[in-house]
Amino acid sequence: MRRFPAFLAVAVIGFIGSAVPASAQTTAIETTKTVVLGGEKFVVPKSADQMGGARVEMPTESMSELRRKEASIPSMRSGGLGHIWYRALSRSSSTWGPWIYSNSAEGGFAGTTGQADPIVAVQVLWGSLPGPEFSGMNLGIRGHWRDFGYGSIFPLSYDENNADKAVIMYTPLLQPLEELAFFDTGELAERSSQGAAHISDVGWQGGDQRYFDEGWPAGWPWEHVYWIGTTGQARWIEAFWFDLY
Repeated sequence: MRRFPAFLAVAVIGFIGSAVPASAQTTAIETTKTVVLGGEKFVVPKSADQMGGARVEMPTESMSELRRKEASIPSMRSGGLGHIWYRALSRSSSTWGPWIYSNSAEGGFAGTTGQADPIVAVQVLWGSLPGPEFSGMNLGIRGHWRDFGYGSIFPLSYDENNADKAVIMYTPLLQPLEELAFFDTGELAERSSQGAAHISDVGWQGGDQRYFDEGWPAGWPWEHVYWIGTTGQARWIEAFWFDLY
């Protein structure tokens, strides 16, 4: 067998490598991007702009802060089931509003009133988990935005593996939020939901709910939905509160 000098083989290999386009040499396609909302960075799928949001990892320091707050909430210390944390970003604000705990007895709402300032982004995550017996319950959140329409339903699984997951909802142009819906299943669907939205030119307005029956498409995972706000009226949500009890 005829052998080539080693230096010639290296030269040939180098030529072949340089002849392959850079795009073809890339083996991993970037599927995420970083968005900045309210001065904070979030790593989201590139599809988030089309879906109206995404599920994101919560920073460790943020989770630690929320867990410390939970320690001072009586209903959380007693093992309150299904409560969530949420916060909102208003259009004229450069920072997120405070985290609100979804227990109406504690009070508070996300957003502002009296300023004609629409909410343009919402973030939601579970509170502390009371125990493995409730594992598998799901909460879904969906927004309807001005000149965008409905986003996707983003699920939050009620288990330890997803304790640090949050849903963040927004649109690429930060359009005003018009409706916010909470879908649930399992144990949650047997409980009551309540909430209200402060709507432009209207003020505070309660929500509505419905239970899904067998007429829905096969595989539809949700049993119940509670929504606040309006659609088709060109009215935005300026503030809201929501509770599971």
